[in-house]
Order: sequence, then C-alpha cells, then structure tokens
Amino acid sequence: MGQYWKFLNLDRKEFVELSTLGLLKLTTLMNNPAGGAVLVMLCASHPEARGRGDIYPMHDPVYRRTVGRWAGNRIILIGDYARADDQDIEDWDILYEVCEDDDARHDAMMSIISRGEADLAERYKRLCNEWRNITQDVLYVLHREVRQLAKREADAQKEEKDDRN
Repeated sequence: MGQYWKFLNLDRKEFVELSTLGLLKLTTLMNNPAGGAVLVMLCASHPEARGRGDIYPMHDPVYRRTVGRWAGNRIILIGDYARADDQDIEDWDILYEVCEDDDARHDAMMSIISRGEADLAERYKRLCNEWRNITQDVLYVLHREVRQLAKREADAQKEEKDDRN
C-alpha cells in the first residue's frame, strides 16, 4: 500500500496532515507543488510583506499565526511505517499515531486501553494534549493564496487582451 507521511515540527509540537492535501505517499509529495508550498509558507523567515509576490493579508489573524510560524524550527517528515529505532527522538515510536485527527486518536486510545497497556496509554494521552494539528490554518491560507493567484493571472490576461485591442 505504501507509507503515508506527515510534516511535524518538533520544537512547537505541531503537525500538518498531508492527506488533506491529497499528499499521502512520498512520491506524490515530491511531485506535487502543494507540499513545497506548505513548507515555504510555514518556514518564511519574515512573514510580513516586504515586496511584490509576498503574502499580503497579514491583517488576517489566520495568516498572522500561520505564515512563518515554523521558521528556524526542527521539522521532520514522519511516515506511518516509522520504527522506534529509526530516530533518536523522544516518543518517536508513537508520534505518527499521536499526530492524527481526534477520531483516530480516540480509536488508538481505546485500542491501547483494551490491551491493558496503562503506561503507554498515559504517555499517549500526554502527547495528544501536547501536540497540535494546524492543518486547517494551513489549508485556509493555501486556498486563499491559490484564489488570489488565479485572480491575478486572470486580470493579467484580461489586461493583455485589452492592450491588443
């Protein structure tokens, strides 16, 4: 079936569900500009507009809290086939499961409890409370930017057509 991937920020304890962008597998992620757009948006070193081509609606609170929020942080891509010994990162063995939507987190917790793994359940619960899903903010900004880009291109084409007439 292939491995599914997510962007994680180890410093801020935040994640982006790439599946919501249709970016499940590594080859899809590599061949789709949306994955790069997410990282560029999150990692901009100075999010405020300083020239043409920058993201301008910084008066929008979602933009302000999203654009550049991961600048200078440790960011990783984690797959659902990750094993405990892959990385020397605390809680690496369950990070992929922690970075899920609320329904999946609930199902995972019920499974852990039914197996009687109290220590793991406590660790999982703690991590779920610490890690935050920022996918909706990312999607909001991407959607608005794609619409703005399409509008600018349409305006430029109209202007070009008017100049020819």
